[in-house]
Amino acid sequence: MLQHFFSKSEHSITPCHSSPCLNGGKCTPTGSSFVCSCPNGYFGNQCIGTPCNSSPCLNRGTCKPSGSSFVCSCSTGYSGKQCQITPCHSSPCLNGGRCTPTKTGFVCSCKTGYNGKRCQGRPSCPSGWKMNENSCYFFSSIESANWNYAKSYCQRRSSMLAEVTTTSEMTFLWTNAKKHGKTFWLGGSDLAIEGVWVWTTSGQGFTVTDWHTRTIRESNNQDGNENCLTIHKELDFEWNDDKCSNDYRFICEKPLVYS
Repeated sequence: MLQHFFSKSEHSITPCHSSPCLNGGKCTPTGSSFVCSCPNGYFGNQCIGTPCNSSPCLNRGTCKPSGSSFVCSCSTGYSGKQCQITPCHSSPCLNGGRCTPTKTGFVCSCKTGYNGKRCQGRPSCPSGWKMNENSCYFFSSIESANWNYAKSYCQRRSSMLAEVTTTSEMTFLWTNAKKHGKTFWLGGSDLAIEGVWVWTTSGQGFTVTDWHTRTIRESNNQDGNENCLTIHKELDFEWNDDKCSNDYRFICEKPLVYS
């Protein structure tokens, strides 16, 4: 009868021979299997789970195990043990601006009238001009200005005859014209095509209107030669098509100046 004799090396092979416990775990044979004793921070049957398994690094930070803990490599602009401190932490947006973190830094959403990367630009208007939203307005005190003169006057001052694009702007101009108690030229005309009204500096068609309708329905092109737009004192300070050669006050408009 044949007998097999085991060598010493064959008897020394255990379930721990292949080093199944990872990340520095200690292997202990248990019959035909093994048990891993894992270092602090590691877990699992073979200590596969690391301190990074819970994704502790925030805001796209990269996690690397370090002993029983972890180290985060943070994206540009982020900091802190877990990259929890964002570029907005220091409140970089001024004058009530709202900060939003981005991949490379932050973006400020500025309140109306402010601009710049950090909303640091403060709005102002030249002396004698009135501020409303994102524009400055000049209400002239000259009585003898036809529409063409009024337009060129505004252009010489790096502005334009006022163009109304929102209801809030329309209300602002109506209120101030009424305070002055005068008729004012605006920048609208239908000189190119009768009945097709446009803002002559921007070339845009009217999106809001305030034509007078209480006592007479405007625009009516009375006498066939009313092609320029006014806010008229005799018509509730609402819009009227008027002869471009008439003399009225006028309103210039320019963007806010930022300091």
